[in-house]
Amino acid sequence: MNIVSGINLPKSADASDLYIQCNESASINYQENEKKVVFSQGGIVSSNSYFNSFYELFYTKYTTISSIYYVLKLEGDFKVSVYREVNGENKREIISEQNFEKCHFSEPVKILPINLLQNEKAGRIYFEITCSSEQGGFKEACIATDENKTREVSLAITICTFKKEDYIRNTLTAIFQDELLQNKNFKLFVVDNGRTLDKADFTKPKLKLVPNINAGGSGGFTRGLVEALEENVYSHFLLMNDDIELESQCIYRLFSLHEYAKTDLAVAGGLLSLDREKASVV
Repeated sequence: MNIVSGINLPKSADASDLYIQCNESASINYQENEKKVVFSQGGIVSSNSYFNSFYELFYTKYTTISSIYYVLKLEGDFKVSVYREVNGENKREIISEQNFEKCHFSEPVKILPINLLQNEKAGRIYFEITCSSEQGGFKEACIATDENKTREVSLAITICTFKKEDYIRNTLTAIFQDELLQNKNFKLFVVDNGRTLDKADFTKPKLKLVPNINAGGSGGFTRGLVEALEENVYSHFLLMNDDIELESQCIYRLFSLHEYAKTDLAVAGGLLSLDREKASVV
């Protein structure tokens, strides 16, 4: 099993619509050490969202992946339905529907494989989980494939920063606490144009602090690329802003995209505005 993407729960209620949709009988429990969705009977949670939909048209165009499946950690009895929405059409079609009884978080359930469409009907794929027991729980999920990768990827990540210490700490925490990223081959090069970061905080093998003159963004990113190229081990390079709240799953998905890419790709990221009432794409 090769994981293509994780299905993440939101970090806070403010941005929950970007991750999942719940009806009145399902809600996210943020109080415990591990976030999870808790259900009463009839509760529904859907991955029909910006972050957790699977964009079939994109993957069939740029990668060799032709089949995927979902793996879910559930507690209780559930019906799991998988849907496809075709771009430009205000309707959805059901791909599969399965019932699971007496699920336990320790024994993830696997959904039937989905053959990806290679034509104009390719769209956006997502699942809906309906709880049929009196109570239930949903902890996490992933999108996986059994197909072989086309290449191995090693990633050099350069962050150029100037006196954004708190942002950098939060970004590093998000990356190094991401369980899926732990098995990926990457290294972070933090180019410190302000020389305000403490070297003692940069002792991890996959992390390097690069004190630099205040050479601006272009000079800082160039310095990071030079540092990475001198190690002569990286197949791909990522340039990343310092003043962001990172969704680490974006980096994991970048790995799987390049691992299955039909050809070399240059990928541009997206930003969401957190200053608005609801986070929105900018």
